[in-house]
Amino acid sequence: MTHRTRTALLVGIVAVASLAALSETTHLVSWSENVELSWSLFLGTVPPNIPPSDVAAIHMELKWHTFFDGARNGSGWVGYTTKVIVSNSMNPQLSWARRESVTDAALRHETYHFHLNEVYRRKLETELLTVRVCGRTAEETRDLLDRQVHDIAAEILGQAESVQQSYEVETKHGSDSAMQFSWEQKIDGWLANPSSAP
Repeated sequence: MTHRTRTALLVGIVAVASLAALSETTHLVSWSENVELSWSLFLGTVPPNIPPSDVAAIHMELKWHTFFDGARNGSGWVGYTTKVIVSNSMNPQLSWARRESVTDAALRHETYHFHLNEVYRRKLETELLTVRVCGRTAEETRDLLDRQVHDIAAEILGQAESVQQSYEVETKHGSDSAMQFSWEQKIDGWLANPSSAP
């Protein structure tokens, strides 16, 4: 039994935005300790040319928004992030499952993909809140902020993608119960302390 997981990590940045902009994602299922996934949330159609052994795929999105501020600092400028909003959501319309082949173990495996995404949501939020740069002008400082935020996000999202792939391979798509249990313990630990995640 195999499960293929597709992870979409969407990145966005706005210097000034309102919380209303986040309402675009109301059709998504946001990660929460209280949210339990069920097969009824996997509404997508199985894509053509998917091997019959692939049981399910969860489609997740990480979206982020940063807010900046800056001030004169002697002859130059200092800029920093003042607020960061990072969301981790499952898209039911793009997540799919073969209804005739699903199991509780497969759902648990997909759920831990979602938990793993949350680890990197937390890690990304923490890192983006520490951004601070100095520039000669307000415009240069804004450009430096933008570049540093994008570089940090690219690095952490790359880590997330790599670890998601390792989870998939090492657990044999959830079919190796011993490795699945081992990964669940790791992921639970990383949720408690995201900075310890690779």
